[in-house]
Amino acid sequence: MGVLVCDKDQFACKDGLKCIPLRWRCDQSPDCADGSDEPQDCKPKKCPPRSFQCPLTKKCISKYWVCDGEPDCGQMQNGTIDNGDEDPKRCQHLNVCTKNQFRCLNVTGCVPLEVVCNDAPDCVDGSDEGDFCSSNACDGNSCAYGCKPGPDGLMCYCPQGKEPNGTSCQETSPCSIEGVCDQVCIEKGTKYDCKCTTGYVKKGNQCFAVNDPKSEPPSLLLVTSSEIRHTYLNGSLVSADSQIETQETLTLDFNHTNRTVCWTHHNGTDVFLRCSSVDNLRNGWNLRPLPLYSMNTVNQIAHDWISGNWYFLDDARELIILCNGTLDVCIAVLDFDVRTPRGIALDPTKGFMFFTEWGASAARLERAFLDGTERKDLVVDKIVYPYGLALDYANLHVYWVDTYLDFIERVDYDGHNRKSIKRGPFVQNLYGVSLLNNDIFVTSWKDSSLLRVNRLKSDDYAIISSNLSRPFAIHVYHRQRQPFMSHPCNINNGGCQHICVPLWNKLQPIAQCLCKYGYKPVKSGKCFRIKLSQFLIYTQMRPASVKGISMDPEMGRYQVIEPIVDVVKPVAIAFDAREEFIYFADKQRFTIERQKIDGSNREALHYDGVDAIVGMDIDYINRNLYWTEDVSSTVHVASLSDISKQRRLFTGRNISRPHSIVVHPEEGVLYWSEWSTTLGSRDTLEPTYDGRIEMAWMDGSNQKTVISSNLHWPNGLVIDKTSQKLFWCDVYLEKIERANLDGSNRELILSVGDWLSHPYSLAVHDGFVFWSEQGLFGRIQRLNLDTKNITTLRVENPILFDLKLYDVTAQKAKISCSGNNSQCSDLCLLTPHGGVCSCANGLEFNDKFQCVNRTEGPSCSAEQFKCKRSGVCIDKQFVCNGERDCNDGSDEIGTFGNPCKSADEECKPDEFKCKDGDCIFLKWFCDGDEDCEDGSDEEPSLCSNTKCSSQEFTCETTKRCIPRQWVCDGQSDCPDDGSDERNCSKPVCSPTEFACANGRCIPFTFLCDGQDDCDDKSDEKNCPSICDHVVNFLCRSDRKCIPGSFRCDGLSNCADGSDEFNCTNSDRFVKTCEPNEFRCDDGQCIPKLLQCNIDHDCLDGSDEKNCSNISCKEDEFSCADGKRCVPKRWRCDGIADCDDDSDEAECIFKPPPCLHPSRLCDNRTVCVNPPEICDGKPDCDDGSDEGLGCEEDLCSKSHECSHECHNAPEGILCSCPQGFNLGSDGRTCESAHPCQIWGMCSQLCTPFKNRHKCDCLPGYALDADGFTCKNLDAYPPLLIFSSRYELLSVDLTTHSVRALVSSLKNTVALDFFYSKDVTYVFWTDVIDDKIYRGSIMGTTITNIEVVVQTGLSTAEGLAIDWIGENLYWVESNLDQIEVAKLNGSYRRTLIAGDMESPRAIALDPRYG
Repeated sequence: MGVLVCDKDQFACKDGLKCIPLRWRCDQSPDCADGSDEPQDCKPKKCPPRSFQCPLTKKCISKYWVCDGEPDCGQMQNGTIDNGDEDPKRCQHLNVCTKNQFRCLNVTGCVPLEVVCNDAPDCVDGSDEGDFCSSNACDGNSCAYGCKPGPDGLMCYCPQGKEPNGTSCQETSPCSIEGVCDQVCIEKGTKYDCKCTTGYVKKGNQCFAVNDPKSEPPSLLLVTSSEIRHTYLNGSLVSADSQIETQETLTLDFNHTNRTVCWTHHNGTDVFLRCSSVDNLRNGWNLRPLPLYSMNTVNQIAHDWISGNWYFLDDARELIILCNGTLDVCIAVLDFDVRTPRGIALDPTKGFMFFTEWGASAARLERAFLDGTERKDLVVDKIVYPYGLALDYANLHVYWVDTYLDFIERVDYDGHNRKSIKRGPFVQNLYGVSLLNNDIFVTSWKDSSLLRVNRLKSDDYAIISSNLSRPFAIHVYHRQRQPFMSHPCNINNGGCQHICVPLWNKLQPIAQCLCKYGYKPVKSGKCFRIKLSQFLIYTQMRPASVKGISMDPEMGRYQVIEPIVDVVKPVAIAFDAREEFIYFADKQRFTIERQKIDGSNREALHYDGVDAIVGMDIDYINRNLYWTEDVSSTVHVASLSDISKQRRLFTGRNISRPHSIVVHPEEGVLYWSEWSTTLGSRDTLEPTYDGRIEMAWMDGSNQKTVISSNLHWPNGLVIDKTSQKLFWCDVYLEKIERANLDGSNRELILSVGDWLSHPYSLAVHDGFVFWSEQGLFGRIQRLNLDTKNITTLRVENPILFDLKLYDVTAQKAKISCSGNNSQCSDLCLLTPHGGVCSCANGLEFNDKFQCVNRTEGPSCSAEQFKCKRSGVCIDKQFVCNGERDCNDGSDEIGTFGNPCKSADEECKPDEFKCKDGDCIFLKWFCDGDEDCEDGSDEEPSLCSNTKCSSQEFTCETTKRCIPRQWVCDGQSDCPDDGSDERNCSKPVCSPTEFACANGRCIPFTFLCDGQDDCDDKSDEKNCPSICDHVVNFLCRSDRKCIPGSFRCDGLSNCADGSDEFNCTNSDRFVKTCEPNEFRCDDGQCIPKLLQCNIDHDCLDGSDEKNCSNISCKEDEFSCADGKRCVPKRWRCDGIADCDDDSDEAECIFKPPPCLHPSRLCDNRTVCVNPPEICDGKPDCDDGSDEGLGCEEDLCSKSHECSHECHNAPEGILCSCPQGFNLGSDGRTCESAHPCQIWGMCSQLCTPFKNRHKCDCLPGYALDADGFTCKNLDAYPPLLIFSSRYELLSVDLTTHSVRALVSSLKNTVALDFFYSKDVTYVFWTDVIDDKIYRGSIMGTTITNIEVVVQTGLSTAEGLAIDWIGENLYWVESNLDQIEVAKLNGSYRRTLIAGDMESPRAIALDPRYG
């Protein structure tokens, strides 16, 4: 055994067996087997920012878990529970109780003193009924009113209006009582006086907002999923023009000064700001598109009425955008550490904005200045899904709604004095909020309603309106919702050239001037363009963009160029200083694009064969672009003047995972890094690091390895031309190094530590090294090579990718290609001896040294194989070796069937041999799908005699075999005839259910609720009227109420026109039919040709009265029952058009083969190819291949398809070139086989050539859609879930919803155990801290019993081992996992500790 040698950045375990990272020493977690990395002299562990260290267990937990009412520190090895995060002394500031209240000891909360020790716990933790209740502390007490024992002795309390002062009672300070005054309370001894702020008038002790004009009543602006409404506070429309239709609008805001309202408007392809007059919403206009930023992912807007600025909250890109009033200047005021922002509210009279966040990180409510500075967390605990925000400008309060916790709460502007306004069932699923005076208005997705709640009296609430389309944002339209205040920003824009932000300093107004990107403000308010000859450009992931900053730390806050946005994953960048272009590669879009540093001339450079690009550099001498592709393992070069002229320099066996690339045009050489193809390990005696740095001439010749030791993921290659050194970093090993250009004199510059976290890319300039990081911090750092001082230039959201020094002076050289090479037709590539001409891919030199198309014949040698898609030559020994050496896998696909199978090879016993020699699975033979390319597996002569087994049912038309369990299950599994659902007996509904006409059972509560729950509308027939017939009319089909004045007005206001049925000439507008029309008895006009056609075209059937001698035309088919004529082309089209199905009798229907992206039309009888779709000519008789969205030409605007895009009526249709397959998202082409792509089949995927077939596990069978695996069990599947207070079930066949168990306290976890004898449901209740079980009997759970009764502490996860018949659960407070038999016996603790707050558990006992 060799002597253990560790790197400088590693620690050698004393047992000599292992090297570990140096940062693992003294991390309070032994990593060496002998524990030598955790000696006694280690300093106590420090927790990272935003963490709390538990006093006993020393755990680091999120600071948001402190004082949240739940102990999260766990327990020590001796069993002592650490409640340090819920220490009452620490949490008292969140638990402020009045003198007449008792503070709960272990959780936040207060209860009245009079209910303490009343034998009924009122605190959640029961601490008001503690051991102290048995004391005699109150015996002989001298309390003036009442006494209660307490943890520290007696506690005196007083009646309402008074508070204890020692043992006596005194008058309560009047102004300390919530709501005694609406706004300002002034104490005058034992009395008080109420005042109102400017803009309000006092009436008694209340303050009422004054509008402008004063006579105008307050109103509401509401946006729903389908409309914008302007209503009075009672929900009635202000006028006939106070309602307009919209699409996908979530947000709006208004400008009271000019009486306008604006919202995000979707027109199908674009999103922009649209405005209307508040007095007439139909009078609207569009505002200009935002510069730089798209509004497609904007979810909230807010208007600063003092400056006129607009704020746009983008939850997808996670930033807040600020634009001036004219929308010609926009910047991101917040794009760092903004995690899925949801709501925003502004108070420009104080200079604040407030916003909520929730998503991947902890939810919170924040405050910042309107310019994005001085951020402060206001609420970080007991907040889950905060949506809407509203501000009380008079009282300086922030109100928010939490759609998960179902409450309305508030804090003051500093985050103090938190108060719950309303919680519970009435305020479920809230979204938007606004307020006026003492009324809070909220929108609720429960019943799609608009609600009102009094902010001071929680029992004063009402439903204003319900059954809206889904409601979103709401605003009270009133002057005091935008109180005017004088500020420099509303006078000549505060003297600012671009943006004026209203701020305040000690109540003095300040105009904060901001400039657009690439500009810097000066004291005069003017903006001057930043002009630098050297600066840093870099790419980041969140939000995805390319930015530029100065190398001077003093200017780090300015963006020196206009950022490049509207990208997905910009990984690599390069620059062309001569043309002022920045080139960038989007790894996810597979594109190379460019844009000038002033933000102009953006263009995508399209060409064939681009893959995931990870490195770029520019040869500024000969004007060429070099890049690396790690997936295809290639290095490319292309001409900057014509990007289509590209050439592969390296590919195949001499290159594996190329990443970073740098060129040295003066020397004619290039360098690139090769990443290790194995993960490697730093924990062994001989760690595996097989990364390397390669070099070659710039024409691809003379390749050699420069450095090959102690490299894993080398990246960020850069050449310092002053010192002639090559610098690089290692992302995995976390270090920065340099060496001579030939690889000698290698030197470590910086290794892993606090200042280095996964460096990704480097830049070198004037004695400084700059780098970007992929670690947790997302920093751009600067190292002084002389002093070793490190400076942080900028902190961004991780992850950062490429970093380059944009240097105008570094790209000055003469053109190298001269003489005989000055007229290269394609590419001129540099070498140490000068330039050489080269041809692009697919071209070759002719005898005149010109690049022409390759001549016919093999371009590869006799010993080589040519890949189909890329044209790359590989050695024939790699063909059919089981590995894909060609990117398209063409070296592993033979002429027939399975990869490389020969034509004369016999098929296996479980395979069927196609006529062309292909082999397919025997189970695919005669299954209705053509799996042989020649279709021989579905020939009628072979398949006519196939019979289904006794356990199967034969579909009448297709002869498809389906499991008998699927017959009469309520779902048609014979898609062409539905024969499996004919002649079925209806199920018997329970006494609490309604039997639909189609046999479905639904709860009686769904009867006559205005919704079609049966799917045949039988639950909405013969329902009692819900309209006042004196003033309303009830539509027949949808039971909609319309004004009675709409009845018989000549216009159909009901969807079915029933408001115009049976109208007489005396009560309606008489409609006259044209000479070629027939007038129905109800006044409807239909074409005369439809009269007496054996079909009721009049709704009252009057067109078929008094008809005789009816016969069908030559081009029509007469139904067997003589009741109808249908076009002959409908005969045998797979759809029954006759009432007796006779048009589909004795038909043999089989859709033609039609593979994506082709599609079937004309009732699945015609297959049209992509070029025939949206080509202006209808190729389908039903017209489904034309119209709708064809004219929009979305392919020219959308970048959703990764490769080929086709316009289609419904939008776009994506397809892939040969050798690629469409992923499950329908957009992305994958080089992998379809079966390697997640989501292609619901269970099993069987590869077949470049296609696939779906299959199912035992107990399931494949449905007719070829994707879904359907359960074979005759017992109907149930979806069982918990609503915390109930266990409910949904019958997945009938969709019936039933309550299994009610009146629960807080059930958060459940699972079931199924056997032939009994089916148990198990559940936990975290209030009782018990585990229950009950058996399912019909539609309820019976025989409920406690399985685990003691020793639980918040069991939030539960799982059943159905093989071993065991019960597993996790306990988040005790940090442990336990197991017992299904009856609770043989209980054991499996795992204790080494985890923090486990919440869920899942088992798969089949694999242990």
